[in-house]
Amino acid sequence: MKVVLIEDQNLLSSTLARALEQNPDIEIAGMSDKASDAMALCQSYNPDVVIMDVFTRDGNGIACTGQLKRTFPHIKVLIMTGVEDDRLVQAADEAGADLFVWKNLSLDDLMEFIRNAQKPYRIFPS
Repeated sequence: MKVVLIEDQNLLSSTLARALEQNPDIEIAGMSDKASDAMALCQSYNPDVVIMDVFTRDGNGIACTGQLKRTFPHIKVLIMTGVEDDRLVQAADEAGADLFVWKNLSLDDLMEFIRNAQKPYRIFPS
């Protein structure tokens, strides 16, 4: 499974990429700290999943998610944030995100969400 990672916190981004790549079925196809790079990364690598932070170095990952889903409806978008605000969940849902997680989840749980991203349902906090 090819993954594009959009995360502006360098420590989290590099740690998450290393952890994900420990799984033989996951390849980090591209990474950026800017939401605006997501479109080009998706065009270049055609990932299965984009992991998108809500707040990136250059803008709003949720707005970018709407563009991604319109252009690449087959690519699953997992939104993650450390800001627990129900308005973000609603905005991500309206933008067409496939999954939404808080950053306080475990790595094992995140891996499970990524593996299940290809299933034909969406996952959001209740």
